[in-house]
Amino acid sequence: IKAAGDLTNGESAPPQLSELKENLVDSLRELDHRFVITIDDVDRLEPTEVIEILRLVRSVVDLPNVIYILCYDSEILAQSIERAAGVRSGKAYLEKIVQLTAMVPQPEPLQLRQWFSEELHQIASVKNEDELSRLQLVIDHEGGRQLQTPRAVIRALDAIRFFWPPLREIQADLADLVWLQLIKDGNPALYRWIEAYCATFSAV
Repeated sequence: IKAAGDLTNGESAPPQLSELKENLVDSLRELDHRFVITIDDVDRLEPTEVIEILRLVRSVVDLPNVIYILCYDSEILAQSIERAAGVRSGKAYLEKIVQLTAMVPQPEPLQLRQWFSEELHQIASVKNEDELSRLQLVIDHEGGRQLQTPRAVIRALDAIRFFWPPLREIQADLADLVWLQLIKDGNPALYRWIEAYCATFSAV
């Protein structure tokens, strides 16, 4: 950027923000190259952080050859905007910034379970058809309730990758691990009850 070098040449007054932006616009046009900036999981930020990101994007959205892609859950993001900005409609606020919205279709629950099952078989293997049948029953039953999003699938798989190697050494049951992990991710209160029950049963 042209103005960036001017800061070190002994000038008493730094360039104004408007001047810096003009120089940046000229430089981007001279490059004749398109930039795509992706900001993922915007809806997972704190409400005040959401507003900061949106204001930042709005301030630079008119830069030439720059495209911004924001990834978020519109319902959650609208609620964050309403809390942080004190507006009646977070969706209306968002529409003033986002020029084009592309709705990503939600994957079918069956697809999520199939994906989970395929990845799980890359992590661990079962000994016989009976264990395979029981494992699939767990995936269909508990997975049907807990594996509602791709994020839930990835989270469960990451946990199993971590816990299974040492448990495999003591010949633990894979289906039990999967079942407990799915409960732990989807219903922590029930998991804590199971944990307390098993500890009490073992002590007795």
